[in-house]
Amino acid sequence: MPRPAHSSACRPAGPEAGQTGVRAEGIAEQLRRDPTVKAEADEGYRGLANEFPVQVSAPPKKTKDDAPLGEHHA
Repeated sequence: MPRPAHSSACRPAGPEAGQTGVRAEGIAEQLRRDPTVKAEADEGYRGLANEFPVQVSAPPKKTKDDAPLGEHHA
C-alpha cells in the first residue's frame, strides 16, 4: 500500500520552490539510493520525474491549448 515518503515544512511557492525542496530535503538522494522507491508528484516536480522517469510520475506539461484563457493572451 502506498504511503507518504516525504513531508517537509511549508515553503513559499515560486518557480524554484520545487527544486529547492528536492535539494534541501534529500528527495533525489533517496531515489538514487533505493531504486525500488516510487513516487507520484505534482507538476512542480516535473524535473524530478524527468531525472527519475521510472520512479517518479508527474502530470505531463500542459500545452498552450490547455492553458487558461487569460494565459493565451499574456
